[in-house]
Amino acid sequence: MIPATSLKKILILAVNPLNTSRLRLDQEVREITTGLQRAKNRDLFSLEQRWAVRSRDVRQSLLEVEPEIVHFCGHGESNGCLYFENEVGQPQLVTPEALAELFGFCPYVKCVILNACYSSVQAEAISKYIDYVIGMNQSIGDKAAIEFTSGFYDALGVGRQIEEAHKIGCNAIALAGISEYLTPVLKIKGAKRSEVLPIHWNNEAYVSLHLVQKVLEKAGLPSRGTCSHWYPQFKIQVSNFDGNVTLKGTSKPVDFLVEDNQRKIKFLVEVKTASNRINEKAQFQLKMYLQHSGIRFGMLIDPFLVEIYEWKGGGLTLLGSHYIQHPEEIQPVSSFIKNFLDSISNANNSNSYV
Repeated sequence: MIPATSLKKILILAVNPLNTSRLRLDQEVREITTGLQRAKNRDLFSLEQRWAVRSRDVRQSLLEVEPEIVHFCGHGESNGCLYFENEVGQPQLVTPEALAELFGFCPYVKCVILNACYSSVQAEAISKYIDYVIGMNQSIGDKAAIEFTSGFYDALGVGRQIEEAHKIGCNAIALAGISEYLTPVLKIKGAKRSEVLPIHWNNEAYVSLHLVQKVLEKAGLPSRGTCSHWYPQFKIQVSNFDGNVTLKGTSKPVDFLVEDNQRKIKFLVEVKTASNRINEKAQFQLKMYLQHSGIRFGMLIDPFLVEIYEWKGGGLTLLGSHYIQHPEEIQPVSSFIKNFLDSISNANNSNSYV
């Protein structure tokens, strides 16, 4: 008999509040259960489930069960908040900071999986306290979420480590023919991307030439071709800017307008640098550019991060983000952009530009 102290306790938190789209959480949990039951190391795992979870249930479950692995499945918002239920089953948002602080009181937790849309923001916050956290850098479909869960726990059940299990889970999505295999991202406590880059990454022209243009080309968007066209320093007529910048009756050049003729998508690209990174001011400026140009999609990119936004209904929404490990390693960045454009094109399914 295996001592209780040797068991790896897995706590599943499943929540699908009223008035939110229905998720196949039962199938996702079944994949975890059956994957561990057939694993050669099945006797090493103990599974606890909590359904229709309220925020207080999260605290009580973490303190009571003392799990090593926590698996959340449910809904997330583009601002990084996760949905739990309130007392009457309605949605209640929990911020990344609040949930991260709770995990700070749970040193026995070694890994957290947040199988919810846009949960990479939560994952980043929680990774300050927990060794391994997996989140989603954009929205993720039910099928992709289930495939990732299946692959991840199959790997965990045969003794693979978290980092490899994450890769196997992503591969499971790819093997199923789903384009979202780059959506689950792993955050590791104490693992810092190099914040100190050579000084040329502080130069916008250098970032544009050696990162942005290479990434676009690698994503299948050449500067001049039958399938795409770039317009550098594309000028937008701006009536006025609010906030820290005021421009009246003038034109403002945006770094690039990119026309993707194959997918019939146009998007603006604003380039930032290692010393002048993506921030609220950059996001506000992109919002103004999209509003005044009538173009629906926009991208912010610096040597550490790429963010894709949509202007719709008078508001700016973050559709997805990707952390760049090193700006000279462009393949993961270009794959993220290519897959994202594919998902936009598939969702739009229109013959006209968006």
